[in-house]
Amino acid sequence: MSTFECKCCGNCCSNFLPLRKEEIHIMKKIAKKENKHPLIKDWYSRCPFINNNNKCDIYENRPLICREYTCYKFENHIYNEEIFKNIPETDFKLTDVRKEIFGGTR
Repeated sequence: MSTFECKCCGNCCSNFLPLRKEEIHIMKKIAKKENKHPLIKDWYSRCPFINNNNKCDIYENRPLICREYTCYKFENHIYNEEIFKNIPETDFKLTDVRKEIFGGTR
């Protein structure tokens, strides 16, 4: 078990993520329900669900890649490969989160 503790730097929270269809659906539903709009300042490189405090606005519903991935000051990227071995590669789609969830790059 990892002893990783997130430092809330936001550096590993990318706008481009390998997502499953059901994760995209959940993210769209949350964005609509909460009338979520992405921050303008980091308009393209960072996940639009990161708030001004570098915390995830959908933490309880974050995608699998976000649950399993840890970054140690962006030097070593670590995730539990065993979890992903049980999911067919075709279930994931490299997704531009802003475009897919919000329909653009606002």
